[in-house]
Amino acid sequence: MQTGWSRLPDYPIETGYAAAFAVNNTVFVVGGRDATTAHSAVFMLNVNAPDASWQPGPELPRALFGLVGGVIGETIYVTGGFEPDDAGAYRPASEVLALDLSQLDAAWRTVTRLPRTDLEWPMAATCDGQLYVVGGSGGGVPLDSAWALDVTESTWRTCRAMPVALSSGAAAAFDGHDVLIAGG
Repeated sequence: MQTGWSRLPDYPIETGYAAAFAVNNTVFVVGGRDATTAHSAVFMLNVNAPDASWQPGPELPRALFGLVGGVIGETIYVTGGFEPDDAGAYRPASEVLALDLSQLDAAWRTVTRLPRTDLEWPMAATCDGQLYVVGGSGGGVPLDSAWALDVTESTWRTCRAMPVALSSGAAAAFDGHDVLIAGG
């Protein structure tokens, strides 16, 4: 097993604020923005391919950056972030989108909406077959809120609040049934 850092092919476009997911030796990078514009691009990289190169994947239905999400089975779920409005500014995005990786020729589908339409910079992780969205800010106020999405029913339940309000941190599932939050 190789240890240390390895250089992968350069990403095909200038981007930041994208979401990334690893599924079956393939990295998926979703959305993001450059210095001036958000985009809907999705790129895939099979890290085990002998001549690994970034390949375009199914584009998001609209430009999004700052989104969060996770993987359940062979489906990527993304939510939150920001989308352009008609005036050229950005507003919080509230849809939950899903991409079934067993059908890469299919498009992203809308699962439901977030419990709050003004949610900015939340954290998310998948655990126990659910998408957990925690913290963030609403109306400029940091939140201690937490929600779990049952992806089979497309319904949210409110979870116990976090002990402190956090925004813009990182979340990860741990040991199959815990969600850890760092930073914020």
